Amino acid sequence: MGEYRSPEEQITIDFTMHGEISVVCVAGEVDTTTCESIRETLRTLLEHRPSALVLDLTDIDFFGSSGIATLVETLERTARTGVGFAVASDRSCVLRPLRVTMVDSVVDVYPDTAAALRALETSATVRSAG
Repeated sequence: MGEYRSPEEQITIDFTMHGEISVVCVAGEVDTTTCESIRETLRTLLEHRPSALVLDLTDIDFFGSSGIATLVETLERTARTGVGFAVASDRSCVLRPLRVTMVDSVVDVYPDTAAALRALETSATVRSAG
């Protein structure tokens, strides 16, 4: 498990591995001042080629348009490399912008990390069996 906390940025980024699935937990505010740290963490983890990636946004207080852009970039990167991707959040400050921009129609969103992990593990099992 690793953690990154910047005093200038109002976020905490933790990352763990659940088997071959990387889980990145972001807490605080996702905006233009914090997104580069999130992007860098996601890029670094994806270089290690996990089977899947969960972005846990269950502790977000604010989710701006730069957060949506980061999700779309991550979706494109994971699709290119064949890495599964899901978002975990039950927070209206995250879900509402995803609905309004229709990003929730292209990104799999689950209410918590456990549900996202189950879905990605099931998806990986189906792919390996097929």
